[in-house]
Amino acid sequence: CDFVAQVADAAVRERGRFVCCLSGGSMPKFLAPLSKMECDFAHWHVFYADERCVPLDHEDSNHRACSEAFLSGTSIPPAQIYAINACVEPAQAALEYQESLRALFPEIPLPKLDVALLGMGPDGHTASLFPNHPLVQYEGPDWVVPIEDSPKPPACRITMTLPVLNAAANVAFLATGASKAEVIPRVVADPDPLLLFMAVVGRVWMFVGVC
Repeated sequence: CDFVAQVADAAVRERGRFVCCLSGGSMPKFLAPLSKMECDFAHWHVFYADERCVPLDHEDSNHRACSEAFLSGTSIPPAQIYAINACVEPAQAALEYQESLRALFPEIPLPKLDVALLGMGPDGHTASLFPNHPLVQYEGPDWVVPIEDSPKPPACRITMTLPVLNAAANVAFLATGASKAEVIPRVVADPDPLLLFMAVVGRVWMFVGVC
């Protein structure tokens, strides 16, 4: 959490705002201490790297998990926490979410998030980008895309694309729990190309076993 707070403070000082994207899984618990820290939350803009197309109060919702873990305890303006429209089809939800992101980053090819806070699945997925899924190869103009055949339920989701995640100034991965024990050697000792988070380049940080 100190890492996130430091990146946020620097971004607010330099550019007047901090823009990040969050994932679900263990990330909300990891970020919980932020609600007790002295941060300039008025200038935070929070997106989700991916989201399940379920009602916002559903137990599978990343928005619900992050809200309950820490967002509700901060003074981030509600209008600067970007939840999906759960009342429309995935394609429309992705389009509307992309428009919210483009509003902060107009007229540039890719958004420049200050940090992308991501998890890593034991199968190698990150966000809702799964090994061998066609979306992994997506290099089109859209920043957020729908997925209706996720190999991990629920099937319908939206996700930021790999080029968008790669464009972030910082990318931080969180790996916790026994299910990740087999993944870490595949990252450190012998990088495995099937691990999608190995395709993320730039300033990459990894936090292991912190929750």
